[in-house]
Amino acid sequence: MNLSEAEEEVTLALQGLDKAESLKNNRNDLVGAKRLYELSIGVLIRFLNNKNGNGSNSSSSPKPQYLNKEAIAERVRVALTDAEQIKQTLEKMEQQQQQQLYRQQQNQRQSSWSSLTQSLTNALSGSKNRDDEENIAAAGSATDPSFGSGKKNPSATNEPSYLKQTQASRQKQSQKCNINNDNPQQQRPPPPSVARTTDLKRTTHMTTAKPKPKPSSNLPKHLIEIIKQDFYVPSSNLSTTWNDISGLQTAKRSIQEAAILPLLRPDLYTGLRSPPRGILLYGPPGTGKTMLVKAAAKESSCLLFAASASVLTSKWHGEGEKIVRSLFAFARDVSPSMIFLDEIDAILSSRSDNEHEASRRMKTEFMIQMDGITKQGGNDGDDDVQHRVLVLGCTNCPWDIDDAIMRRFTRRIYVPLPDADARYTLITHMLSNVDHSLSKKQIGMLVKATEGYSCSDIASVGNEASFGPLRSIGDLDVIKDVEKDKVRPMNMDDFRDAMDLCKKSVTSGLLERYEKWEDELNRH
Repeated sequence: MNLSEAEEEVTLALQGLDKAESLKNNRNDLVGAKRLYELSIGVLIRFLNNKNGNGSNSSSSPKPQYLNKEAIAERVRVALTDAEQIKQTLEKMEQQQQQQLYRQQQNQRQSSWSSLTQSLTNALSGSKNRDDEENIAAAGSATDPSFGSGKKNPSATNEPSYLKQTQASRQKQSQKCNINNDNPQQQRPPPPSVARTTDLKRTTHMTTAKPKPKPSSNLPKHLIEIIKQDFYVPSSNLSTTWNDISGLQTAKRSIQEAAILPLLRPDLYTGLRSPPRGILLYGPPGTGKTMLVKAAAKESSCLLFAASASVLTSKWHGEGEKIVRSLFAFARDVSPSMIFLDEIDAILSSRSDNEHEASRRMKTEFMIQMDGITKQGGNDGDDDVQHRVLVLGCTNCPWDIDDAIMRRFTRRIYVPLPDADARYTLITHMLSNVDHSLSKKQIGMLVKATEGYSCSDIASVGNEASFGPLRSIGDLDVIKDVEKDKVRPMNMDDFRDAMDLCKKSVTSGLLERYEKWEDELNRH
């Protein structure tokens, strides 16, 4: 390297170090100082390496003091230390910035979540009219002078208030749609009686007409959130209708009388004909008890609250009975509604001496709330219907339920195994969407062969039989490449093979136990 070039490079490098040292004390200039240190140190290290390589030439000519190798090496060591400190400082600053950004994002998420929660609460609260809001706010207050007075609005009909609001909103929407229509017949509103009848039918069959849960002002907010998240079943999740359930005409009629008809004709279901407040569905597993409840909730436009042991119990002392009390209070506020207890024998089993105190208190609170509903609904009139809460329980073991709980379920419906007609309907409906070659005679043979099978057992047989055509094709490699048109229809042999694998799950001993329990109940 030429001496003049070395002098120029070292001079620039030393100036860069001086500039970096002046910038390192300012936090805003640390990035620039770090860059100057890196460039200057690189130039000086290259100079030292070149001097080491050309030591003979350097000793034959005089050199300036600032080109002294030991002095430059010491300056480089100091600069490396400063550069490392700046690097660590920058890393800490970057980490602090990331933490601050993370906190800002968390605050934004929390704010967004709070806004979303508030919006959800408002959406679930519904949009009832002013009279309903006043009545619901005072539902649990004995100081409300209008509650239970029996006064009626002369212009009001017998349907619940949320149905009236649905009718008004639909008529308003219809007028908006037809405002520019030249046909006066389409702009003319229907007679009140026709509109009322049409609206009741639509409300019965349309899930969008269901009201949203409206919280009570007397309930703690955290309990309201628990009820909305863990108990409330949105109407969009209810798709089962009466047509989806084969047979069970007695059970259907009993539930219709208790849940649907009183809403449509409250004037007929009063006094001695008042519908029951509690219905217990019991019978062998897989017979459609849960489907009956879902269909009743959908067809009646009642709000459905599904309770289970996991959400009714709590590790906190006294929280379980508070949840039960809040659930019934909430259901009354948004009535007409249903409280569904699936596998009720696991929640409200018979009390014993070695039972935990929390479980006993929860059962006691449940009985108190059911009695409270009966007293509140004892009056005749619209209030009796609009403030009704129907409690439905399903169980496979009714003998395990506490006697005091059983007394509060005034109507007990046995859901039996499907009879021949129900099995025929179930099998034909199951085969309606698949390709099969079964004749009516073979379907009749299948109906006879499935005697003693539950509905879920028959569904399992059909599912297993549907794999028969695929298995007849060959191994996995052949099935992967086969065309759909080449798969043969299901036949009777597929069902015979399936019934060899899928046995009926209900034993004769279980059916005899139901008969024995009913006999004991009738004797008492």
